[in-house]
Amino acid sequence: RFHPMRISQAVVWLLTCYEAFADSLNTTNELIDRLFKDYNAQASPYVRREGTQGSSHAVSLRLNRAIIASVNERDWTVSILVSLNYKWIDPRLAWDPATADGVSGISMKSEAVWLPDVYPWESQKISPVFKDLTKSVIIAHDGSVYSTAYQVVNYICQMKFDAFPFDTQDVSMGFTLDGLIGTSLTLVDLSPQQPEIISNSEWDVEGEITREEYRTEQDGVQSHRIVFHFTLVRRAFFWIFLIIIPTLLFCLVTLVGIFFYEGDDAVQNAASIGLTTMTSLMLVVTILSDALDKSDNLPGLGWFVFVEISVVCLSVIALLIFYMIRSGALKYSRNKQDRCKIVSFLTSKRVFRAAKFTLFLLAIVALVLNTILCWN
Repeated sequence: RFHPMRISQAVVWLLTCYEAFADSLNTTNELIDRLFKDYNAQASPYVRREGTQGSSHAVSLRLNRAIIASVNERDWTVSILVSLNYKWIDPRLAWDPATADGVSGISMKSEAVWLPDVYPWESQKISPVFKDLTKSVIIAHDGSVYSTAYQVVNYICQMKFDAFPFDTQDVSMGFTLDGLIGTSLTLVDLSPQQPEIISNSEWDVEGEITREEYRTEQDGVQSHRIVFHFTLVRRAFFWIFLIIIPTLLFCLVTLVGIFFYEGDDAVQNAASIGLTTMTSLMLVVTILSDALDKSDNLPGLGWFVFVEISVVCLSVIALLIFYMIRSGALKYSRNKQDRCKIVSFLTSKRVFRAAKFTLFLLAIVALVLNTILCWN
């Protein structure tokens, strides 16, 4: 059973909490009304005045984390998920906590306040992570505004594929703040010494991350830029075990079939195997053409496949020439009773087999050297 006295005490306590909450809410609402009465979120609080040099104010940038989402070799873009913290001072939003019942900070939707125009440098596309979620900013009593951004940015990166799939790519990830000269608004980097950049399943981040700062002025506009540089190294496991090694083994088996088949249709067999092999290797060429940009030079894997096709093609041509020479020598020996040493040499099965075996070894050496050069 509930004692009437306890029930009344609970009611009084609830009423007291409600009144305190209502007073706090009223104080916050009054503060917000006072701050934003004549506030224009479209206008910057920093203006340029002729002949005066105001104090410098900074937009602080902190790169918390960057995740390599994907690398598009065809478009030369690197998609990066970035997490950034911004801080700047808007003097129009400062107040004395003593006049606001001790309230020292408030939270507002970002569209209610002025935001500095900090944008990714040399990017193709910017996509917010939460498209339907309006982000908030925190405003401190001294006018400091804190904002967090989660964006997927497609940075443009000039790529080189000469060593593909053992290539490395230099990536630059930058942020720029533009404004009128004389507005005394600068961009300052507060990121850790080595900001966290996370690789994905295909690429690894190699070495240390470096940063540079650029300041340019042109046509009355100043631009402050902070750029992070790092290197991506491709994980070549997929290409090694699904492209390089299988095609090498395929060509080795092809050469065995070409040089060691001795039936009556050996010529047709060699031509048929050669054409089938080159057709199969063209599938690898198709994969490369779909994956990489069309440049003025073949990638490393492209040269690897080209040399394999050339070795098989030249082996078939050389074998056909050997058969043609031997067939001509045999016809000549049937028509002539006296056989010279050259004809005997050309019609000898031992010599013919030795020539085929020598050509087979040369083709094998060419394939092995081609693989070593591609690997290095």
